[in-house]
Amino acid sequence: MCFAAAFGLGARIADRIGGPVAGVSAIVLLAGSTEFRNWSMSGMECALAAALGLAAIWAMTYQREWLAGVLVGLAVMNKLDAGFLAIAIAIGLTAAYRRLPWRLVAAAVGTFAPWAIFAQLYFGSVLPNSASEKLVNEAKGVTLDHWWILKRMVLADHEGPAFALAIAALVSAGVLLFRRQRALAAALLALVLWPALHIIAFSYLNFGDTYGWYTAVIYPPTTVAAACTLGLIVRNGWRQYTIAVAALLALILSPVLDIIAFGYQNFGDTFNWYATSVYPATTVAAACALALILAGRWRKQAIAVALLLGIGITVFQHLVDWGKAARALARGHTVSDYEAFEETRKEAGIFLGQIARPGDVVETCYGWIAYGALQATIKEICPLSTRKPVAAPRWHDGIIFRHIRDGPRPGFHLVRSFFSGRSEGGSTQIYQRDGS
Repeated sequence: MCFAAAFGLGARIADRIGGPVAGVSAIVLLAGSTEFRNWSMSGMECALAAALGLAAIWAMTYQREWLAGVLVGLAVMNKLDAGFLAIAIAIGLTAAYRRLPWRLVAAAVGTFAPWAIFAQLYFGSVLPNSASEKLVNEAKGVTLDHWWILKRMVLADHEGPAFALAIAALVSAGVLLFRRQRALAAALLALVLWPALHIIAFSYLNFGDTYGWYTAVIYPPTTVAAACTLGLIVRNGWRQYTIAVAALLALILSPVLDIIAFGYQNFGDTFNWYATSVYPATTVAAACALALILAGRWRKQAIAVALLLGIGITVFQHLVDWGKAARALARGHTVSDYEAFEETRKEAGIFLGQIARPGDVVETCYGWIAYGALQATIKEICPLSTRKPVAAPRWHDGIIFRHIRDGPRPGFHLVRSFFSGRSEGGSTQIYQRDGS
């Protein structure tokens, strides 16, 4: 639902700012953003974060500052990095109206404050434990490439043309301000500044790894801003020349960047891959062609298509997964070493559930093994989890797989091991405290 909502909101924002050309372009560009689609389908909060952020910017286009503030507060409650969204919207409104957006601030603070107070009292901090743990401990000894986000966007995800058009939206915002279309200018500034601030922050904050879900939220505002630029270019009467150049850049830029990055020896393979695959950069050209056909017509239908396309992609993605599962059930599949190892964790959890008594404390860093004993109290020792004091543990689990080698802690002895029996090995152990 959130993924589909992001399509509808993105198309509506683009239509408001740049007209039907922008609305249709937003649909096609966002549909081509595989990174956003994949993480939205993963079950994480990326799609919700994008939907709330785009909803707040949509409210800006109608000068509904109180509603935008409430949506910003909900976005920050969902993920604290939505603070960049809040800053972007505040800057956009301040630049457009030459005043501080006190209504936005009041509504956002009023929405977020109850959760912040609860989190501080219950968890001891508004900042999630996983974030502080990653910044303090997980980042130790890890060297962060400060260009990792841009490299991923331009070289791996082929979003270079859309990214360039999004930057050009700053000029478009200036044009809107000159024409005194303040609400639209503020929204367009927010669309550009939100991902820009996010990119800058996550390029320098070292969380110990460069996970894709850190950046999934930047794709919707980037593509919508790019669509707005296309729409405003067309609206200003430079259709044929500018659209042709944009289409050619979209088709040429990403392969060239890939060849530069990965070496000229892969020249043939690279162009063959681009010729036979569907990727986001080509959708810029498709957006241009489709937008010219639909320009000035079927505006409402285009917005409906956005929602239907988002729903359709969602359903298609699930159908693909269900198809794979059905074929695996019908014909079977090759069990990987890791899957076989996972089976040992399942067996260990079942065994633990049979022997642990109510009131026992199970110490774990592997979560669901211990959750096989729901009658027991679980002491989570993984540093990314929030922990509360409990009694001394009677049981703890351990695994041996690849580079991980867990042994019994002092004062514990082995009760049972579960082996995968595969070439790569892998096993799960259950340990009991001595004398218990």
